[in-house]
Amino acid sequence: MNPKTKSQLTQSLALPGVAAWCICDANHAFEHHCFTDWFKAAQLQTITMRLAGALEGLRKRQTAARQFCWVFEHAQLLLAQRTNGETLVLFVEHRPGLNLSIHQAALAEFSARS
Repeated sequence: MNPKTKSQLTQSLALPGVAAWCICDANHAFEHHCFTDWFKAAQLQTITMRLAGALEGLRKRQTAARQFCWVFEHAQLLLAQRTNGETLVLFVEHRPGLNLSIHQAALAEFSARS
């Protein structure tokens, strides 16, 4: 990913509650950005790779969803995958009252740009 594209992605994903984002392409090349110190680069990459694998497994079983959300005690992981295999994970704070509609819209926009 060129620096301009990464900068644009970072600016567009600087949404309320986003701690980090990570993108993985079909060749397992990663890009990421942390807005907080919650996650290390290796954690982001490992989590993204495993979630992308889980999503691919679900797709093989005819699951048609393009976005998924895993909820944990302190974080929510929102994931979208393009038809070309690129996967984006948003690492978002899990806090009461946080409206995820703008996060979901960002994932939908990512998915639409296949």
